[in-house]
Amino acid sequence: TLSLAKNLLTQWSHVLDIVRVLPLLSTLDISANYLVSPVPVTEERFTIDTLRVDTSPRITWQDAISMAQQLGARSFSFGWCRLTDISATPADWAIRELHLVSNQISDVSPLKQLPLLHTLNLQLNPITTFAVTCASDFASLHTLNLSDTLIDRWEVVDALARIGSLRTVHMRDTPLTQGDVRAQVVARLPQVTKLDGTYITPEERTEMERYCLAQCARSVNPDLPLLEQMVKMFPRAHELIEKHGMPSMPRKNESTLKSRLAKVVIEIVEGTVDADRIRSETRSLIPTMLVRQLRPVAVKLAKTRTFRIYLSNDNERWVEMDNDTRPISFYGIEDGSVIRIVV
Repeated sequence: TLSLAKNLLTQWSHVLDIVRVLPLLSTLDISANYLVSPVPVTEERFTIDTLRVDTSPRITWQDAISMAQQLGARSFSFGWCRLTDISATPADWAIRELHLVSNQISDVSPLKQLPLLHTLNLQLNPITTFAVTCASDFASLHTLNLSDTLIDRWEVVDALARIGSLRTVHMRDTPLTQGDVRAQVVARLPQVTKLDGTYITPEERTEMERYCLAQCARSVNPDLPLLEQMVKMFPRAHELIEKHGMPSMPRKNESTLKSRLAKVVIEIVEGTVDADRIRSETRSLIPTMLVRQLRPVAVKLAKTRTFRIYLSNDNERWVEMDNDTRPISFYGIEDGSVIRIVV
């Protein structure tokens, strides 16, 4: 690694002279210098891993690309350079990592055809959209940083689901992060395995998918076609209903306690959730009660403190109510639901 940042370099030829005598150089930092533009790039080629040319607003995007291509850089950083227009990006540029932090970029579409682009850092840019129109867009993208951007619509996040290779996303401090952003991103992007530096466990994904389905169900107009509304708000709604079942839907006239109660059957079974019931009881439960508030009822019926609680709306797919801090409505409870206490 060689850092020549904040020196008085003005000529690109001087940089090449240094690179020639360091054949094993892997990282070169020439940020905050005074290189003259246009940069006189030659036909000579080198191979380094990382090139940093941050805080260099005098250098054009065309010059920056030419420098990176001549040095054969796999990773290139051009941040804090007041960059606004990246339309000159060549479609055949074989860059793998591109860090464009704290510029003024609003249109990233010129980057979508880069064949090897694996990591793209767009933090602190005034981006409001990230258009992905087909499977070939950003075909190799694995890691994407959209933190501190101006993305404020879930449609933009939904478009990222078309990038099949995407596994890591950063979305801190955007207008969307005022709400339940982690739950929404996890539920909307099934291919992503790491969000904001934290891995997504299978258990978390299941919880977040159920949560978003329930939130979606609460937001629809019960007088209009329900599934159509849900898919419009949450494109994976149909897929997740097949996976988790239909969440409880809003009812009309929910102003009275009686209308808000869900009449359910609580069954006691032994060993597995599919075992024959030992006994059962019908109860009316408030959907807003927490799972931990249901446990005393289960203890009384099961006559033991060791058990697991499952819920089903069709007697086929059983969902474990395994989070004591969740309301039972999170698991889709409704009139006619069956709760099984497995002892």
